[in-house]
Amino acid sequence: MGGEAGARSRLARLVLPTLQAHLEPLLDRKNGWLIKFGACVDSVEIVEPVHWLIKCVTVAVAQCMMAEQDVVEGEWVDEPEKLVKEEAVRALDKAKTQLRQCAEKMRAMDLSDYGIPASAVFSFNDEEQAKLLVLGNLIAATYETVLEFIAVTRAPPKPAGASANSRGTSTTGRSSDDHLLEALYNRGREATDAIRSRFVDAKGKKKPTQPLYCDACLMDPSTLYALQETLNMPDHQLMAKLSSAVYLSSAQAHHQSLVALAKVFLAQLIPANVAAVASRSKDTKGKSLAMFAVESLETVVQRVLEYEDYGEMLEAMVRNDAGSATAAVDMVDEGLSLVQTLMQSVDALIGAEYAAEAARLIGVLDMLLPWLHNAEAENLYDCVIELLMGGTTLSEPAVLRALLTLMVRIKWDDIDALETRLQAIALHVLHEMGQLQEAGSSSKGEYCPHPRAADLTEDDHFNLDLREPKARVACVKVVLAFVGDLLADLDWTFKEYRVEFGKKGMAPSLERRSAFENRVAARIHAALVPMYTLAVIALPYSLAEAMYRSLTHLLGTTIAYLQLKRSMDTRPDDSFVQVIERASALRHWVHQVTLHFDKQAVVAAADVKEKEEAKKSKAAAKGKGKVKVGAGKAVGKSGKGKKVDSDDEDDDDNDELMMDELDDRSVTSGTTLAGGDAMSPAQKAQAKMVKRQRALGKLAAELVEKGEMFDVQLIALANIYKSLAKYLRRSAIHDVKLPAAGTSVTRLRQMSTSWAMRGRGLPSGPRRL
Repeated sequence: MGGEAGARSRLARLVLPTLQAHLEPLLDRKNGWLIKFGACVDSVEIVEPVHWLIKCVTVAVAQCMMAEQDVVEGEWVDEPEKLVKEEAVRALDKAKTQLRQCAEKMRAMDLSDYGIPASAVFSFNDEEQAKLLVLGNLIAATYETVLEFIAVTRAPPKPAGASANSRGTSTTGRSSDDHLLEALYNRGREATDAIRSRFVDAKGKKKPTQPLYCDACLMDPSTLYALQETLNMPDHQLMAKLSSAVYLSSAQAHHQSLVALAKVFLAQLIPANVAAVASRSKDTKGKSLAMFAVESLETVVQRVLEYEDYGEMLEAMVRNDAGSATAAVDMVDEGLSLVQTLMQSVDALIGAEYAAEAARLIGVLDMLLPWLHNAEAENLYDCVIELLMGGTTLSEPAVLRALLTLMVRIKWDDIDALETRLQAIALHVLHEMGQLQEAGSSSKGEYCPHPRAADLTEDDHFNLDLREPKARVACVKVVLAFVGDLLADLDWTFKEYRVEFGKKGMAPSLERRSAFENRVAARIHAALVPMYTLAVIALPYSLAEAMYRSLTHLLGTTIAYLQLKRSMDTRPDDSFVQVIERASALRHWVHQVTLHFDKQAVVAAADVKEKEEAKKSKAAAKGKGKVKVGAGKAVGKSGKGKKVDSDDEDDDDNDELMMDELDDRSVTSGTTLAGGDAMSPAQKAQAKMVKRQRALGKLAAELVEKGEMFDVQLIALANIYKSLAKYLRRSAIHDVKLPAAGTSVTRLRQMSTSWAMRGRGLPSGPRRL
């Protein structure tokens, strides 16, 4: 705790006896309670007697409602435990009665009754004014706590009558606790407004808009009094009050309150209000009101999903109730479900250029997905496809990734639909980039045709704007993430199959084996189709690691499938042949992928060097002396006493010498060379690039090794099933020199030729899976 914070904490302790002296007559207690609680003034921890006494009783009451009901119904069999529970209930009843008496007295009190004169000034300019400010904040906190207590323990409302008051709620349908809550709310609001109106800054000027701690104290979440007045507040005050309401409602587990708050946030996100919210909050710094509404709605929905009757609560969020306390925010279209309402809000946020907010709201829909019925999930899928193919052009990477990921999650079990949609996404990227890799084999046209953007059907023409590289990268990452999840699921499928049928004599039935093969083949084919399109595209260097890992994992899973097929001794069906066809075509492009990213690495290294030379030229324009000093430091100890040569060949030699001095520890830390000299920012960038190139080299070596293993398995299958021999030309083995020890290509050729001549194929080992 800093010096200023500590001073404020001491001031708070000084005014506590004053507040306690004024509240003790209300509570009819003389003993002092000192219980530690959290933020009061600018996140200062203080020791406060009354506020947390009331709060503790409130929490105890909320937790013991069921215990009290159990005592009444006599469900406890253990007599000693029953006596303890009854004693606790009696103590709670006494505390509730005492606090209600306190609340009845507080409804008629103002700041002057707490010892604060009407002409008081609140500030931190001197000790007396600071004491008054802290005292005012503690009073506001006490009102908040009493409001919370009454909201939890209030009596149920009476049957609604015909008449209505000025707030739009029925007069005969309100209990005495409702009137008490309204009176306490008004008193607390008056105290807060008085403190804010008389607050002055360090220069002695009044700042009525200064955010204070008590801004977040007076929102009754259960009834939402003065809701329309609250919504018209400045954004920072509205966020503070609604944040307090969300926190209190989540802690109280009050159904009506959570539904009412959800309506408040949905009202800020409907298309009619998004434009107004955008114009009001984009001019201010910090979090926008739209983002606050989305985050708060996410918190409320998470809490709602914890209840058994979550379905009714979700429906109540979009139901307009005339004459209710939330009538001011009942603005959603009648007949629309919560999913449709949220999708309308997503569309409106995208149109208002609220990309981050739209992506976060799509995350709320993703969170709701496991709790939706099949019909609702299909409705959500239709809404997502309509948005992807509608009039709004999607270009923001965050929105694209969130929306496409949601589409994948909804249709996870419909593998054929997913294969079509993901291939469409890959073809969209292909169409926008217009850059294809160069095939290194003469069999390009006959055996490995390029995918074409013209292959898109009318149902797959998404309205995507992929001119920006980040948008294309986001789409590719969605496809790679799907492939990764699909392969992880297949890994578990293989493990379960081996556990169940891996032992000798445990052969599966024909139906079980056929179902397993069809499931595996369909999923591998669904991963191979979009990955083949991505392998053909000249993707950016930033996706090298993800592509290497995905291709290696995919080839490894395909190899496991081929090994399993050989062990089953079943003839290849159509699904198996399709997998072989796609996998061998993809295998053909593995070599091209590694060469492409290797060229990209050279380009990236040249860019780093170009940036370094640009910085040197800029420094040279300021003064030659500075350039010489900087250059001498960059060379290190070995460059002392040498002149700085501007020739390109000498620069390349110096770069190579510097790279040779980088050991693993220096690359990892990025701060020193092997000789102990400090590294310049350009050297750090080069060291980081070198480290990444080494890591990518290892991944590329693993990918090539998987490709060679696939060749071996395909050769073995072709020796057994002659119909597969036509696919061997696609999977020609290439001599690729990579910095890792892999399978010898020459040895593989010799082995495959020798075994083929003997007519028995490659040895498959034991029959065990």
